Amino acid sequence: MKKSEVMEILQRPFPAEDIEWRIAQCGMKKEDKGPWAKVLAYITARAVHERLDEAFGLFGWKNEFREFAVPGGEAGIICRISFRDPESGDWCWKENGAPQTGYEPFKGGLSDSEKRTFAELGGGRYLYKLTANWAIIGTKKDKDVTPYFQSAKTGDGAHAAFWWGPPKLPAFALPGGTARKPAASLEPTEPKQEEESGEEPETKAPVEESSPFDDKSMSTYPNIKLPPAGTQGITNIKELIGMAQVLGWSEVKFGEWYKGIVHKNLFEVNAAQATLLLQKIKKIMKEEGKNDSTG
Repeated sequence: MKKSEVMEILQRPFPAEDIEWRIAQCGMKKEDKGPWAKVLAYITARAVHERLDEAFGLFGWKNEFREFAVPGGEAGIICRISFRDPESGDWCWKENGAPQTGYEPFKGGLSDSEKRTFAELGGGRYLYKLTANWAIIGTKKDKDVTPYFQSAKTGDGAHAAFWWGPPKLPAFALPGGTARKPAASLEPTEPKQEEESGEEPETKAPVEESSPFDDKSMSTYPNIKLPPAGTQGITNIKELIGMAQVLGWSEVKFGEWYKGIVHKNLFEVNAAQATLLLQKIKKIMKEEGKNDSTG
């Protein structure tokens, strides 16, 4: 098999049933118009393994895990995926890491680090192009449309309980969609995250209930620099800034908070550190009753 064929297999979109969705943010619309929720898409670990089998063969790849520590004392896991070059037969590798998760920390850390390493190979990167993913909201359970239940406290202290379902994936994010040019090489590199753009889901929130995590809201902290577009972790950093605004933090307080954890300016934070900061601020929001989402 040629390298270009392997890259085509790795970068091919996954079927909708191989995509999991988690709530990143939810709240209540103004004037009692009901709840809304923004969701994020993830590939299942099973789908990752099946795709690696297809690309390299059952005996053509392997994964290894090791622990790592991030400034601030939170534990994490690095995953290395080794694979045989389809043309030379030489062993190559990619690796990435993730913090341990709140639920089933060890298992979650293994799974998340493996998925991120799979993205280093080009797998599932098209999901970065999914932006403003508004969930379908319902008043009752519908196994085909709104099968999931969510209960959360909103920013104003109100309580939201609703059934929700994932948005419909755009054509480019489904098998048979618009083809993307394969990467030039499988050699170990430091690939950049796709710049966020692309089609919007069909389900949209009204303008007045737009997420506080958009680019316009960044102007609230004019002295905080963002990494350049396409940098790994920039989506988490933008969400982090939005959450700090929901908490009512001043620019000074926000800067002191994240520097106290990672000892860096925000534009110098790497993807693993951005994830660490996002987890910590979500915990603060939950403690203060600002947000109780499952994302």
